[in-house]
Amino acid sequence: MKHLITLSTLILACSAFSESRHSFTTTLSCSRAEFLGPDTRLLSVEGGAKSIHVICTTIDTPRKTRRLRDGTITSDSAIPYIQGSYTGLPLGDYEFIRRERSSAHTEKVRGIQTWTNFESCSVSAEDVPEATLQQNGLLVEKLARLSLAKYAADQRIRAGASQAVNGRSLAGFTAQKSNVNFVRFADWATARGIQYSYDSAKCTISFTRNGKSILLPIAAKAVRVNGTWRDLPDIVMISPDREERTLVPVALDALTN
Repeated sequence: MKHLITLSTLILACSAFSESRHSFTTTLSCSRAEFLGPDTRLLSVEGGAKSIHVICTTIDTPRKTRRLRDGTITSDSAIPYIQGSYTGLPLGDYEFIRRERSSAHTEKVRGIQTWTNFESCSVSAEDVPEATLQQNGLLVEKLARLSLAKYAADQRIRAGASQAVNGRSLAGFTAQKSNVNFVRFADWATARGIQYSYDSAKCTISFTRNGKSILLPIAAKAVRVNGTWRDLPDIVMISPDREERTLVPVALDALTN
């Protein structure tokens, strides 16, 4: 019998590691959940997958990629992955999805790997029913976005100097290792008088500024301005506290002006 794993149950089971895991994980219906710090395994998950496994780690040495004969880039691992995401949106510095052997031989697995220069996240859904392959692809990407964004902040975000935006002083944060300055997105939007909307399925923020259409994906190292992707100095993160506020590099202000 499937049941909903509640937030209170998760905190009781693994309170020492509750901050590094995004709360979206707690809304998924499953038969059993196992937590080892940022690592998560959900068994008999909604959507029919036998299991979903989330693994977040820090990176000590750069991850390797290689180019296949057809020109595509793959993660240099024993499991076949190909560069891209299920939504087509950027994720981390690099994003790779599990490659199917052929249309006639579907592995019924949905997986995604993503990493920055400092941390990585891998999410896989095993034994996925044919009818829910697309649904589970979007689910593992959502888990990867939220997990990487929260884990990166948990590892690297610290309080920093206040930041001046449009004459207002905003609370500032600094990402260790990249030394990039951040502010809360909501604070920045308020300072600029910007109205925005959040797509919870794709984990994207949309708004208009100076007549320009802006799309900002969580955990991406880029922002789309009028259809053109512009590089950010670090990924969009989620604050390492229970409020889970979206944190954006201060450079977003100039890139979207």
